[in-house]
Amino acid sequence: MKLTNEQRAKVESILAQMTLEEKIGQMNQESPSIVGGFDVPFSELIEMLTDGRLAQEEFERLMSTAKQDFHEEEIRAGLVGSVMGNDPRKANELQKIAVEETRLGIPLIIGFDVIHGLRSVFPIAIAEAGSFDDALFEETARMAAKESRAHGISWNFAPMIDVARDSRWGRVSEGPGEDTYLGSRFARAKIRGLQGDTSD
Repeated sequence: MKLTNEQRAKVESILAQMTLEEKIGQMNQESPSIVGGFDVPFSELIEMLTDGRLAQEEFERLMSTAKQDFHEEEIRAGLVGSVMGNDPRKANELQKIAVEETRLGIPLIIGFDVIHGLRSVFPIAIAEAGSFDDALFEETARMAAKESRAHGISWNFAPMIDVARDSRWGRVSEGPGEDTYLGSRFARAKIRGLQGDTSD
């Protein structure tokens, strides 16, 4: 995207006003954290549940008192540039804080991993790529982009385009497989679908 002179001047003006802490904050991405009256970190609670040191009933009781922290105070302080999430109401609330309650009013980038659809769920990438159908790749990406925008998501972490040469890797199924030619077709069609046809 090429900036107009007016846009470039606005960016330069905002950058000149930003503190080092705010510039670093723009590179910070937060996701909701579970907080509650736990004596141990949440990850340890999960471990305790998994290995039998904590009963399911007790875990559920503890979780019923928990809430999500969306880092509103860090956003107000200009220390967050991006948040992960797919809840449109929460995205709007957080965006309003960023634009109306911060010193510089810089909007948040809302990101999410829309790897095989958002509300409409499509086959995983390796299965979809097996169809060798570029029009299908593009259409599923177009639908995912439309749903993502409706949910306030402006940054999709997909598609994952990697040449999967080692099946031990845990994310092989999120890409189009091991064939570089098919992967390039898949990537081109997915990006065209996600961004729209910009060839005009």
